[in-house]
Amino acid sequence: MKRIFCGLLCAAALLLTACGQKTAAQAEAAADPAVAAAQRYQAIVQAVGDGTRAGVNLTDAQIAQAVAQLSDAGLTAVHVDAADPVTHPETVAAFWAAHAAGEKAALTLYEVCRDGGLLCHTLRFADGADTVTRTRVVWRDGAFSVSYADTYTVTSLTLGGGRLTYVYDMPDNPPGTDHDGHIDTQEIFTIG
Repeated sequence: MKRIFCGLLCAAALLLTACGQKTAAQAEAAADPAVAAAQRYQAIVQAVGDGTRAGVNLTDAQIAQAVAQLSDAGLTAVHVDAADPVTHPETVAAFWAAHAAGEKAALTLYEVCRDGGLLCHTLRFADGADTVTRTRVVWRDGAFSVSYADTYTVTSLTLGGGRLTYVYDMPDNPPGTDHDGHIDTQEIFTIG
């Protein structure tokens, strides 16, 4: 009887442990809001490919669908080519108002990319300084993951003429053009 009870107790402990475990993808999504955002439109990307041998190349219509799904979730999103204004421009206005008042502020913009991933721009204002965290989420081997997440000092931040523009300082960015390894450090978003 004692053996049966111990066996049932061990089985219950194993079952509870297994139920509480998360896959690596679930754990990363819980840890990174950019991955969780991308997972909102995962079905669109999966229909195109798994991100292995044949890469994903979303059409403008598919990107628009992904942006709409992010917007439906209340997120501020935009097409990678900035063909349309950002969704939820009120979040940009709220960020700008707090920034102008000298209050701590944050704004997150999700830019849906042709490869199915996204670039998350998180602008922050605190103690008189602006920073941006740029998080790149990629679609690879049937799952979203973070390729990089880097924080930079913003050297210029403007809102005018229906556009939000920021320029950030990337140390060791070589001079030249994209073909020389130079990375353009200016981002422009149309605000509707």
